[in-house]
Amino acid sequence: QNICFTAATTLDWIPGLSSPSQLLLELRLSSLPTSPGYSITRQSDFPPLSSEPRFLSVTGVVLSATLPSEYTQSACFHCPVEGCSGRGSHYVRLHVAGSSEAATVRPSVHCHICSSPLTEDLSLRTIAHKMVVNVVPSHSLRNSLSTPSHRHQATPIIIRGELCEGVRVGGEYSVIGVPVHTLNESSSRAFVYTRLESLSLSLNAACSYSPWAFSATLAYSFAAEVVPPGAYHRLKLALLLSLASSSTPSPLHLLTVATDTTPLPALLLYGSSLASRSTQLSSTSDLWGSNRSEGGEVVMEGGALVLASGGVCVVGDTSRLKKDKLHRLQHSLEGRQVRLGVEGGARGVVTKTCPLSCSVWAFSPTQPSKALVDSVGVAVFCDPPTSGGADFLSELTTQHLLERARGSATPPPLSHSHLQLVEFSTDS
Repeated sequence: QNICFTAATTLDWIPGLSSPSQLLLELRLSSLPTSPGYSITRQSDFPPLSSEPRFLSVTGVVLSATLPSEYTQSACFHCPVEGCSGRGSHYVRLHVAGSSEAATVRPSVHCHICSSPLTEDLSLRTIAHKMVVNVVPSHSLRNSLSTPSHRHQATPIIIRGELCEGVRVGGEYSVIGVPVHTLNESSSRAFVYTRLESLSLSLNAACSYSPWAFSATLAYSFAAEVVPPGAYHRLKLALLLSLASSSTPSPLHLLTVATDTTPLPALLLYGSSLASRSTQLSSTSDLWGSNRSEGGEVVMEGGALVLASGGVCVVGDTSRLKKDKLHRLQHSLEGRQVRLGVEGGARGVVTKTCPLSCSVWAFSPTQPSKALVDSVGVAVFCDPPTSGGADFLSELTTQHLLERARGSATPPPLSHSHLQLVEFSTDS
């Protein structure tokens, strides 16, 4: 503050500037040291209440957000006593990070000269916008379906000023601020196996003889705990392709049509557990989100489509969806957007639009509509291996190609006649 005051008076930037206290300096940090004392990944990382407040960095996914509301950023006071020498002076109170709005406009402000209560000049009050978002750690949405018994505590964060314009439900952000509340510490550990160099070398040596050997082998053995190896081979290839594109700007959606859908829910849940994020539509959740009134504020809660940003959203059986929800899902897939309609009270209906940046997986036991099939990136029509359908042929085709590739010194060309030979041998 003293440095800025010296520069402003030397260069005559602000006429009438007489003291450093007249300058308002707002410090916005872009980064913090990467030490554990400054980075918050779970509730137990917050410092105890008795410690001195300091800046901390929180990285997580926005679960819900309130509509922007107004708050008092600054207030101007003056002394109402006629004979006071400080009557012509103005006392400005500013909102600082970590304090409440009541501290800015509280009536217990007194004159420094006569100790009389000051009167606020409402015409000089500065109004800004704020919103409250609930953030959970990013790792809480990774493999969330494989650990349904775990619960993660959300951290409420107040966003102020123009930063409110760039916040959306389901987005992942890093926020730097001053904590004003702490929760009880809880123990939570995650172990990640990072020594994968030997495994990568082994896979490269085993699959270098064929350009398609790795994909075929991976799909053949994929989800062996759920369905037998080789079953639903085409569906497994589509799941792997969708998983690879889930974090891209244009993720690949998947619709599976099968007469017997018994193993499909377990297969889709198994595949979604490998994504960076995974959500599942249930009877107590919603695809697009909901809203509620809390303390005079309208809070928007993100649904399964929004919270699975960068991952996979498992919709499940589309035949159980109502007609209006099925049409809304179709429009979301076509436009790659999720619209959240919120009743804003006196503001009417406020519409928020979020990009659809996750892969949507669904299945249907009946023939879906052509419009739904067109809106989905990949539609897989499969039957159980016992029915002699296309997946049984795909299984035998994969086995034959792998055997031919292992027996040849050079990779055999993949041609239409080659596949016809496999089909003829299967029928015989």
